[in-house]
Amino acid sequence: MKAGGEVAAVNRSGPVQFDGATNVSGDAADPVFTVGVCDGADVIYFCLDAPDHDKWHEQFPPLRRGVLAGTRACTPGTGLVAVQDLYGYGPAVALR
Repeated sequence: MKAGGEVAAVNRSGPVQFDGATNVSGDAADPVFTVGVCDGADVIYFCLDAPDHDKWHEQFPPLRRGVLAGTRACTPGTGLVAVQDLYGYGPAVALR
């Protein structure tokens, strides 16, 4: 980010506040919301997770689709940084 740039922090529940950021609450699984909140962004950081880990396979894909819709609506050259987890690979199994 350029010095003095603007940052929007998005969360689904609303009460979390980040100093120095415009705090926005909304549902990232809603493409209309993500297109609006991503408008004008230089970089989008996709650091989301499903609210219920045991329902990851149901809840995460709509989040991904929403963020991708927001990214696609941005001007060419907008960056997307995706920070993911391993839940999509299923339950952890100890290797011996």
